[in-house]
Amino acid sequence: GSSDKALLIVDRSPQEVARQQAAFVAASEELAGVMMANVGFEAYGGVPAFLSPEIVARAHLAGFLTITDDLAVPNLLAVTGGDPAELWRRAFLAGNDLLLVTTPVEWPGRPDVRRVLADLVRTRPELEPRLDASVRRVLLAKARAGLLPETPP
Repeated sequence: GSSDKALLIVDRSPQEVARQQAAFVAASEELAGVMMANVGFEAYGGVPAFLSPEIVARAHLAGFLTITDDLAVPNLLAVTGGDPAELWRRAFLAGNDLLLVTTPVEWPGRPDVRRVLADLVRTRPELEPRLDASVRRVLLAKARAGLLPETPP
């Protein structure tokens, strides 16, 4: 099935997930990060992979920064009872470094993703180290790709 059309949950063992992860790890010299699937795994709570702190942590332990798949896919809202802001909060809390949302910022009725996350960290200061870790991973990836200036402006 297509995870863009339905919420897919598959029954794969942690060993099978690790075996499939090995292909990405083998290419890690060429990859800065990985996109976390909208597909869920029974062995990891039956939620989309990007909402599983355990799966996201596996990617970080392999040296990758993580990006969600498109969070604007309507069927994902079933996980949060139709609340897109809660979906973004949960994606951040699971450890994802970058949240992909393909709808325009000014889309009618769509909450501002930046404000949702800024409010979350502002009201829960214990999350600041979590945010800092993501910023570090993004900056390290940019540095490895030669995208940072040699000297600060």
